[in-house]
Amino acid sequence: MNLKSIMKALIIFIVMLVAGTAKGMADDQIIFTHEEYDNFNAALPHAIKETKDGEKLWMYVSLRNPIGSYTFSNNFTDKEGNLVENIGFQIASLSQERPGTPAVGSAEQTVFIKGGDKAESGQTVNKSYFVYLKNIDAEKTTEFKICLSEYIRHKSSFTFLKTIGGRGGKAGRLNTIFILKGKNSDEFLQGEIVCNVESGFPQYRKAWTLYEMIVEKGEVADNVLPPTGKFTDAGVRTAITKEAKTTGINAEKVVFTVDGWEESTTNDVYHLKQRKVYAYLSYKEKDQCLYAMAEVEQKLSSSGKWGDSLIKIYNKNTPISCK
Repeated sequence: MNLKSIMKALIIFIVMLVAGTAKGMADDQIIFTHEEYDNFNAALPHAIKETKDGEKLWMYVSLRNPIGSYTFSNNFTDKEGNLVENIGFQIASLSQERPGTPAVGSAEQTVFIKGGDKAESGQTVNKSYFVYLKNIDAEKTTEFKICLSEYIRHKSSFTFLKTIGGRGGKAGRLNTIFILKGKNSDEFLQGEIVCNVESGFPQYRKAWTLYEMIVEKGEVADNVLPPTGKFTDAGVRTAITKEAKTTGINAEKVVFTVDGWEESTTNDVYHLKQRKVYAYLSYKEKDQCLYAMAEVEQKLSSSGKWGDSLIKIYNKNTPISCK
């Protein structure tokens, strides 16, 4: 083989190598790291295959096409006639003692890249239950990152912590799989990491407990007091305040959230008439402003008189701004 043939073969080899490398770089990918980095390329040299209890965990996703090519879209008009656009995807996780065996823990969460503030029914959603990624352009963005080991506003998902540290969690060397699902719940990407919790997972359990509290109660930045209603009754207000004290709440204010009694019939053989009103109670613990809800129920007696108020205090210790 002469020099010209050798050079030609070498050029072909280099072109094929570069093409193969480019193709590999263009594949949809998930990697994991212990620390946060600016972008996928910065995180790539620090990719890990295993994590242990209490270690930080970040997931980085790189896509061949803009993220909007993979996501679901749910558009509708609200009661004022405004167009509401909800764009996002699902992130699911499950852990296995061995590949191919039944899951010992699992979780799923919706990630919104646009909208997600309103449900089609018109209700305001619990924002803490979802992930809201910021600065994502559905038509341009091809990568994003999510923290998996703690709550960070607009940056984290609870799926890993609930899967490993939730009530169904199990000690062991667990193969943990992350699945991203978009249009029609179709899977578009999957990644895996080993979670070594053979000695238990007290730190991940603690992190999940803190995250779960935020999911249930919401964040101060998102929580607002319910609207004030027209109903008023000094006797019912006094009864609510008294009942709240038995639960450890010293209410500074009791505000009714309905315009009047809501009447209905009991769901049993007696079909008794009953009525309910609702109110919120605002109070403070240390320097934190909080509120709880009260449900007041009365039943109509056989003599045609409304009975004593049965009061239930719920959604206690919901944080709100003191402003």
